[in-house]
Order: sequence, then C-alpha cells, then structure tokens
Amino acid sequence: MASILERELDLQRREEILKQDCEFRHDYSQYNAFRSIDRYNDGRIDSFNLSTFLRNQGHFATERELLAVIRRIDTDGDAKISFSEWADFLRSCDPAPRQTLQDDLNRSRAASAEKYGSRATYGNSPLR
Repeated sequence: MASILERELDLQRREEILKQDCEFRHDYSQYNAFRSIDRYNDGRIDSFNLSTFLRNQGHFATERELLAVIRRIDTDGDAKISFSEWADFLRSCDPAPRQTLQDDLNRSRAASAEKYGSRATYGNSPLR
C-alpha cells in the first residue's frame, strides 16, 4: 500500500512540474488549450471531444481512461469539463519554483528506491 501511495505522490509532483512549465511558457494559453480540445466550441469538453483530441495526438484511449480523466477534472459532476474547471485543474497549486519541485521528486524517488528497491518506471525515467 505504501508503494502505491508513494507512486501517487510522485505522479502529483510530476504533474505540478508540468503545470508550472506550461505557466511559464510565453506561447501557452489555458483558453487556447481548452479550445483545441473543445472541437465543437460548445464550452464543454466531454469524452467524445477528449477522445477525438487524443486520437489526433496518436493516443487511443479506452472509454475507462477517458472517464477517469473527465472525473479527475470535473468538479460539478456533470461528466463534462467547463473552462473554469479546466483552468482550475491546470493552475499550479504549489508556489514553489520548479527546481524545488524537481528536487523533492528526486528525493522521493531515491527514498522509495532505497526503501523498496523499486525498479518501476514512469515513461522513460526510472521511479527511484
């Protein structure tokens, strides 16, 4: 159980780093990102819009994966993502600078590897 929770914390730290990376880019706009997924410009992202966007990016998500993403971002329970829900989700929660978050993630990975001898990976980087 501890390993699962540690991986969840690692995932949250990585997500926070990605959010901050987006916020610091001069060419990034939450609104434009939302509009690129909201294919029919109805002000909501549903599983169909999300599926179409991901498929165009080369990822063929299952219905279960799509619903998991929607549930994670949808705060009012209507199974659709509004722009305000989208903006809240993409806003970084931690005021710490990116390097501090990266240092925390590296320390967490090292502690996990030392304690559990984990050889698991997320993407191309080892979970250590």
